[in-house]
Amino acid sequence: YCVDIDIKGFFDNVCHKKLLRQMWTLGIKDKSLLCVISKILKSEIEGEGIPNKGTPQGGIISPLLSNIVLNELDWWISSQWETYKPHRISTRHLGFRQYARKYTNLKCGYVVRYADDFKIMCRTYDEAQRFYHATVDFLKSRLGLEINPKKSKVVNLKKNSSVFLGFKIKVVKQGKAKFGYIAKTSMSDKAITKAKRQLKERIKGIQKEPTSEKVTQFNSTLLGIQNYFKYAVTIYMDLTEVNYSLRRVIRTRLRNNMKHMKFCETSVNFKRKTKGIQPNTKIYVVQNTPLLPVTGIHHKNPWNFSQVICNYTETGRNKVHSNLKAIPKDVLNQVMRTYSKNKSIEYNDNRISKYVAQYGKCYVTGEEIGIERVHCHHIVPIKQGGDDKYNNLVIVDWFIHKLIHMTNLNKITHYLRSFKLNKKQMDKLNVLRTKAGNEPIVT
Repeated sequence: YCVDIDIKGFFDNVCHKKLLRQMWTLGIKDKSLLCVISKILKSEIEGEGIPNKGTPQGGIISPLLSNIVLNELDWWISSQWETYKPHRISTRHLGFRQYARKYTNLKCGYVVRYADDFKIMCRTYDEAQRFYHATVDFLKSRLGLEINPKKSKVVNLKKNSSVFLGFKIKVVKQGKAKFGYIAKTSMSDKAITKAKRQLKERIKGIQKEPTSEKVTQFNSTLLGIQNYFKYAVTIYMDLTEVNYSLRRVIRTRLRNNMKHMKFCETSVNFKRKTKGIQPNTKIYVVQNTPLLPVTGIHHKNPWNFSQVICNYTETGRNKVHSNLKAIPKDVLNQVMRTYSKNKSIEYNDNRISKYVAQYGKCYVTGEEIGIERVHCHHIVPIKQGGDDKYNNLVIVDWFIHKLIHMTNLNKITHYLRSFKLNKKQMDKLNVLRTKAGNEPIVT
């Protein structure tokens, strides 16, 4: 069950006095700063006067201030179950969570929030109803906020769907799943309609001004839609619906300025931006600039990050840098100082990241490399369409780097005698040689 609660006019109803008290409680006790924020909140609105409540619409710090207001709600919901700690309880062989579900009246629920849009996920209808009424009461009594009763409800996700940030979420049966059900996500009806409207507007812009800049604007808008909704399970089917509504518009409005070419004839950079397009698929071209196919995207599994990671707490900062502990600071500083001036910023940054990820060891041999022997190798060379992205780089010993690019058999034999590689290491070396355009070494 999902508890959907819509706060009525949230940004217009934030209590200034309550907000400043919350900031003080959080540890922001600089009175000069609080005075400045108070003046921002009390800044006069033309035609309306000085507001008594609410944050300025479009203000730079409005989203941050709004998060401070609802931070209290987050922790209150969390304290009801997720972070609740009993003072003294004997559970014997049962864990506390199992014990609490069976023998206490605690409400089991987890909150997910973005700005003023939040959901509370519960196991049973009774728990969802209790959370609904408790949350409504908390918003009114503690934060002075009202809800919209027409849009607030408890949803059974097995029967109906719930919309969150443009995604429609529903629970469906899946025999192979651990608990027999999985979450099926798709673009919401409103999101599909908006995507159609945005892309049609871009096509109209190309019709009025058929230039490569207008085509680039279309491609940028489409990439934004694809990258945002690629975590939806049915993204391909949803974009197929969008594509179907655009086909007639494209053919009608761009018929005088449009050409066709096969997908296999497009550039490497263009192909990299799409997925799952067949080589013989026709691509629309305007002013020698191809339009990206609407359905050129596949579903990508979303991976959650550790909720402990945070730049504003000591524990969170330690978590951010915990993966660097395997590399001594002095060694890491030396690697950072060996900056390649002729390479891109992306290359230099990813080179350091790769060195840390590989714990300072060679990709082929698995042995630690001295600073003077560290080489960064492009798996697919730049000349063959490669780039400086993280996944296209590996850290290798300078000796291995020479073997990857070496073509003289006598030199290869000489190097292999002085540096004996086992079968697994040779296989890795040959994979890198093949991708670099060289023949594998046969021993």
